[in-house]
Amino acid sequence: CWLLTTCCCANMAKLLVACLLLLLQHSSAVKLARNHVLIEHGAPVPDVFSVLDVMLNGSTSTNNPFSLRCNGTIQGPVGSRYSPLRVSLFFNGMEDSNPVFVLRFTPDVEGSWSWMVNDCHADSTLQGQQGKIVVANSTAKGGVIRNPKHLNHFARENGSPFLLTGLESDWIWALDQTNGRKGEYRAGDVPTLDEFLDVVSEYKFNHLLVSFFANYSSWNAKIPMGPPKVSPPSIMPWDSLEDQSKLNLAFLQRWDNLLLGAMQRNITIHLMIYVGNKNVQWPTRLSDADNIYWWNVLARYNAYPSVMWDVMKEAGSYGVGTDYIYNRLGFIDSMNAHQRLLTAHSGLKWSQTCPNCNLTYVAVQGHEKQETDTNWYDEMLNLTRDNPTVPVTNVEYMYERGNYDQYCRVPAHDCAMNHSDDVLMRIVFWDFYMAGGYAAWYDCDVAWDVITFDEPLPIGYSYMKSFYEFWTSVDYSSMSPDLKSLVVSDSNTVGRCLSSQDEYLIHILASKPVKFSVTVSTEHCTSKTVTLDGRWFNPSNDVSLPFMIRNLPTNQKSITQSITPPPDAIGDDFVLHFSVEC
Repeated sequence: CWLLTTCCCANMAKLLVACLLLLLQHSSAVKLARNHVLIEHGAPVPDVFSVLDVMLNGSTSTNNPFSLRCNGTIQGPVGSRYSPLRVSLFFNGMEDSNPVFVLRFTPDVEGSWSWMVNDCHADSTLQGQQGKIVVANSTAKGGVIRNPKHLNHFARENGSPFLLTGLESDWIWALDQTNGRKGEYRAGDVPTLDEFLDVVSEYKFNHLLVSFFANYSSWNAKIPMGPPKVSPPSIMPWDSLEDQSKLNLAFLQRWDNLLLGAMQRNITIHLMIYVGNKNVQWPTRLSDADNIYWWNVLARYNAYPSVMWDVMKEAGSYGVGTDYIYNRLGFIDSMNAHQRLLTAHSGLKWSQTCPNCNLTYVAVQGHEKQETDTNWYDEMLNLTRDNPTVPVTNVEYMYERGNYDQYCRVPAHDCAMNHSDDVLMRIVFWDFYMAGGYAAWYDCDVAWDVITFDEPLPIGYSYMKSFYEFWTSVDYSSMSPDLKSLVVSDSNTVGRCLSSQDEYLIHILASKPVKFSVTVSTEHCTSKTVTLDGRWFNPSNDVSLPFMIRNLPTNQKSITQSITPPPDAIGDDFVLHFSVEC
């Protein structure tokens, strides 16, 4: 039988009949699940960007089903970005004494999709199984890709823009652990994880940096076990540390739930497959057990639109070495059927670079020395210039102390310990985007293995919500850092500018009225006059005020306009955003 979840689509009855006729042609041993929730009655048509599981019974003679390496081919309609796909099967438990394997994929266009297990010589029961699936259109946005028109920016697979706003949350998979080393999992029954995802979604975080597994942090080791501390976890990826060739399905299913919950909220997960400083007893690198771990992680989760791959947190560091990172990057590339974005955190050994790595986005950190906000801006400016065909994100630069003393219990140069530090952290966050990049926020209350997100939340949450709501009104992907058009009258005041042909964004780092002039291009205008139309914005309190200057002459290729901000637009800094209307 084939089992599907319910979905809404046009002409459902006709599509359902067509799908059922196709299903009758194939083996009754095959099941289809959408989003991993099985419904016993009816077989509705799945939709575009659904996660589809073809579940196949394998041979009982398989000694360790986690070690089985089998692949299938998925062929989609014309217009698919990644068809044909070479998708790897993974083991997902036993049914009637038979091992069950899953061929998981996500269709990106509507129409008829076919699948076939054609590379599974180790299991003749699986080899040669095939079928077809009819997929309907949907309004889902799909995964995150490089913007085809602006490769240094992000977009969704359906073409919609994606303004990445990140948050480190390494241990969230450990929320709602149960007692017992193997843990316990019930689909959809992870309320605290759901609460966390709801909170971060409400405050407009849409990109969570998460370690696939981490044991405990050394800086929180002395904090007593029990809530809000989630380490050392009661659940891990392996059945036991004595035999790491056998994985823990309860742990793997917990990650299914996390990725599905993120997907439902349009949140992406920056999934760091490996980590060196969280006290994990990993399998011997490049051993059979190590390869089994990587194979199953990549085969199981590559289909999720919510996934963006990171080979390792602080790649190659803590004795891991660069040779292993290059090897594992090749491993990821060979199994990245859905072309999910790939990075190496901090470059190789904190170098911020990864030569010949073929990364599709860059993730750096720059918090390890005393810096000013200008240094951070300049560094991001250089990084975006050096990487013009991929987006660049600073994923770690300062830490907001939060309400629960952890890493920042002892003041450090990278900790935001008071309000002025919080303001600096926010301004630097803005600077990364003014330099053409992206960034992630760090809140000590959720970043590591002590997780608390009770009210009142740290001020960074409201900063980020305000940031996202403002910046999504900007056509960011079409704009570039502009070092020529803005002149600030006070030489001690820092100003930033982004511009495109007809849009300008100015950020002045001053808490007092400071005059400035901006030169705008009018070459694209055929009218005799232009209007500058936009708004002032105060990032400190979300106050917006209208801005308009009418009837500026266009007898030159550009116009230089002197501007003074209104007092109500000024907080710790102020912003002007306007378009040039011909």
